[in-house]
Amino acid sequence: MSITFTKANKNNVDKAIKGEKSYKKLTSAEWHQFVQNYNFDSGLEPFEWLLNQKVCDRGTALCLYWNLNPEYFCDTKKIPTLDNESMFKQDYMIIKEIEKKYQEGFYNSELFLFDPKIEFITSKTDLSCIPKIMQESTNGILFDQIDIEFAFLRNPNEKELKSIESKIKNAISIIQNTNPTFEYNEPEKTVN
Repeated sequence: MSITFTKANKNNVDKAIKGEKSYKKLTSAEWHQFVQNYNFDSGLEPFEWLLNQKVCDRGTALCLYWNLNPEYFCDTKKIPTLDNESMFKQDYMIIKEIEKKYQEGFYNSELFLFDPKIEFITSKTDLSCIPKIMQESTNGILFDQIDIEFAFLRNPNEKELKSIESKIKNAISIIQNTNPTFEYNEPEKTVN
């Protein structure tokens, strides 16, 4: 099985990240890329919604979990309290919610492979507070981060190429009627 991720999918993710489209309408594949491309300094509201959705894949949930740096909270002094105004309080709450749902089997689809040992777990990572299941790879297809920059260009097909060529010839003919000395021998110079 392979993952098909079209330019339309890239555009959906790009628009959702920019707030031009509702993130609630993304597919599971788009969500996986959303998590990998999102600037976490922009707030965690999308993830508060996602972690409660069955559309969330186990690989996506685990990817989100590790992007929130759960090992930071293994130092018990850094765990926010209910009355604490820690800037990491929201991160901590989402981490704990993902842990709970993940261990309970809430996220039942497992299309995307995510292995925290590849990018997040090293010999120096404090894993003392991280459940063993959250340290293990998911099954599925590797779907690494891709560039989701707005995609609108594509190569024209044969019919379109013929139409473009015809329009260029017509344009040259019109220009030569008004300017008989015009020569089309340097395309870049002509376009400029």
